[in-house]
Amino acid sequence: MYLGNWGGGRLAVEMRWRAGAVLAVIGIAAIPGVSDALVPLGASSVHVSVKPSSGPPTTHFVVSFKATQNTGVLGGTGDRYRVAASDAGRAGCQASIATVAPPTRAAATVRVKLAPRAHTRWCPGTFQGEVWKLLYPPCPTDNACPAIAFPPLMVGKFSFRVTRG
Repeated sequence: MYLGNWGGGRLAVEMRWRAGAVLAVIGIAAIPGVSDALVPLGASSVHVSVKPSSGPPTTHFVVSFKATQNTGVLGGTGDRYRVAASDAGRAGCQASIATVAPPTRAAATVRVKLAPRAHTRWCPGTFQGEVWKLLYPPCPTDNACPAIAFPPLMVGKFSFRVTRG
């Protein structure tokens, strides 16, 4: 039975390597996924606080929460928290922001500063925010990045108010 030229060649080696890498990432990703499966999607699993809770359009708000796990690149996959907030926008002011928290250890307090961009002010109003846990496959230098996307998990909600300054 003829199977073509699958047994050798650079392309075949590359395809086998990629398939193995994908299976390894899926296996590693399943470990934290099993524990996260116990938390319903959309449920808040961490208490998030914001200081100050309100302020004028130039205020720097600090979002803080306790990390549930270590984050950073761990065992071939990456894990991080993303903090985002938004309000109904108007012309001439900033109505949304999103940033990634630095790597941290489990049970450590994570602090993320939300500040308007340079030469900009927040739009007045109540901003609704969320903390998301992201799992991603790191892309090795000089190699193709695996085409895998893991769904984010929302782990907390918060809000802050921007008053008319």
